[in-house]
Amino acid sequence: MTKDNLIKIIGIGMVLTGISFYGKSILSLPLLIKNVLNAKESTLSALKYLTLTVIYFALYTSSGIGLIFTKKWGWYLGSFNFVFIIIRNLYIFPLFIISLVKDNDFSNSFLHLIIGNCGTILIGLILLSYLLKTEIREHFLIKTNKRNLLIFMIVISVLIIGVRDLPYFINVAKSIR
Repeated sequence: MTKDNLIKIIGIGMVLTGISFYGKSILSLPLLIKNVLNAKESTLSALKYLTLTVIYFALYTSSGIGLIFTKKWGWYLGSFNFVFIIIRNLYIFPLFIISLVKDNDFSNSFLHLIIGNCGTILIGLILLSYLLKTEIREHFLIKTNKRNLLIFMIVISVLIIGVRDLPYFINVAKSIR
C-alpha cells in the first residue's frame, strides 16, 4: 500500500468518525432544545455541548478532507486532532481515580472506560506517529520543527480541555473536601 493510499484511508476514517460520532449529535439539536425549554438541561450546558459538537465535527471532517486531498492544512489539523484525542483521553484517568477514591466503586463500566480510552490513546499514538514520519511530513511539504509543533499542539489541547472542563474540576475538588 502506498503512503498516498494510507493517508487517504486515514482521511476517510476521520471524515466517517466525524460524521458518525458528531454529525448525528448535531441532528439531535431539536431534542436538546426541547430539554432546555423543559428545564431538564441548563441553557449554558446545552450551548457548551452544541458548540463542542460542532467544533469536533468540523475538526474531524475538515482534517480528513485535507488529508484525502493531501493539503498542508489537512496535515496540521489531522496531527492536532490526534494530539487532542490523546490528551483528552489521558486526562480522563485522573478523573476516574478521583471518582474511584470518592465513591469507592470499581465497577465494570470503569474498567470498560479505561480499556476503551487506552485503545483510543493507542490508535491516536499510532496515527500521530505515522503523520510525524519524515517522509510523510515531506510529502505534505511540512518544514516546521516536529518537537516545537508537538509542544504547541499539546499546550493548545490542554488549554482547550482545561477551559472546557474547569467547572467540572471545581465541583469535583469541592466534593472531595
